[in-house]
Order: sequence, then C-alpha cells, then structure tokens
Amino acid sequence: MKLDFGSPLEPGKEDGLKRLQVLEKIHPINFKNGLDLGAGKGAYSFLLSTKVEKLFCTDIQKEYVRGISLNGNKNIFSFVSSAKNIPLESESMESVFCIEVLDHVKDLSGTISEIKRITKRGGHVFVSAPNKYFPIETHHVYFGKKRFDGRFVPIVCMFDFIHEKIGSARRFSRKNLTELFTEHGFALISCDYFSLPFDNFILGRLLIKPLTEFLIKTPLKVFSPTLIAVFKKV
Repeated sequence: MKLDFGSPLEPGKEDGLKRLQVLEKIHPINFKNGLDLGAGKGAYSFLLSTKVEKLFCTDIQKEYVRGISLNGNKNIFSFVSSAKNIPLESESMESVFCIEVLDHVKDLSGTISEIKRITKRGGHVFVSAPNKYFPIETHHVYFGKKRFDGRFVPIVCMFDFIHEKIGSARRFSRKNLTELFTEHGFALISCDYFSLPFDNFILGRLLIKPLTEFLIKTPLKVFSPTLIAVFKKV
C-alpha cells in the first residue's frame, strides 16, 4: 500500500463540527489538556480549543503547523513531529484526538504505543477512521504509477487483497480498530458510525449524501463511511 498524507480538512467545513458532535455523544469533550494528533490545517484544532483548556497540535508537515500557529489562538500550542515520536511527557495528556490520522501513519502499532505513553491512566482517546465496509473509496488509489480518485472505483476496495495493492490509506472494521487499542491497554467505551456530508462534489450532494443520511438511521449504518470510537486507558 502506498500510504500518503491525504488531503486535510479545511477549517470551517461542516464535516469537522458534525464529526466532533458524534464523538461527544459517546463521551463529553471537556478536559484540562489534549493533543490533536495529525492536526493538518487545524480544522478540528480550532473547534477543540473551545472545549479543552490547553490544546497541543502536532503534524508532520511544517506548513500546516505554521498555519495553525499564525491563527493566534492563545490556548493552542503547535509543533512538528511524527505520530510515533511525540515530544510530550509520559502520561501528560487527559485526551488525545486521532481524527482521520490512523489511516495514514506508516507505523500503526508504534503510533498507538506512543498514544498510550502520553495518555494519563483513565484518559480518553477519540478516534475517527475510514470504515472498511463503506463501498466507496474516499481516498486516492494507484494503478501502477498512476493515481486516481477512489470514488470512481466503488466496491473493489472493500476487499483486503485488492485494497492492499491499490490503496493510499487504511480502512478499518469495528473489530480490528477495537483490537488494536485493547491490545495496547485501552478499553472501548463505545463505537458508532458517521456519515460524511459529501458536499464537495455534485454527485455527492445529489446521490451519496441522501443515501448515507438514510443509512445512518438504520441497522445498515455499518456501511457508513466512517467509524467513530472512544477508548479509555486502563
């Protein structure tokens, strides 16, 4: 799999607010401190900064970190680092936010081990990640050296042996996401599903959005685009 950094969400988009609202239904976001891991352009950081007294933001791309810093939020502290080598003290964070990040990191086990290290006992980790069973690929795919929009090859990426060859980002099932964290000393509080707004292109607004908004209210929500989960360090 040719993992890439993906395209970070732009601040102010509906997606950011809705995603946090679903996470808050599982557990309130109200902490003294927290880390937005893989913060990108700060779309979630700026929202989280109103709920967390002190928010640390890290991303591997310098230009994004610089952009967050220039925004001037006094309770946001941003820095450049990889996900598996975070310059924070052990057990120093009450909350960690991994929003559309685990699908892009190269060392998944190392990243979760680092999250465990910096999270206080009893602290919470909020996760949002692509759902393996959503039939439309939301990231780019590769055929040889050529890169294509994954939306135009539906269904095929639901099969692991194909996705491993052409995917650019991981997809998770509820089971394997839970196993990843429980193996590292976390307990699952709850897991749910989230439907993207799909407002960025005409086909999404006209066809996909109405369908996913219907599915999320039925048992078929297991085919929604995104997994939402909250874990507690035990």
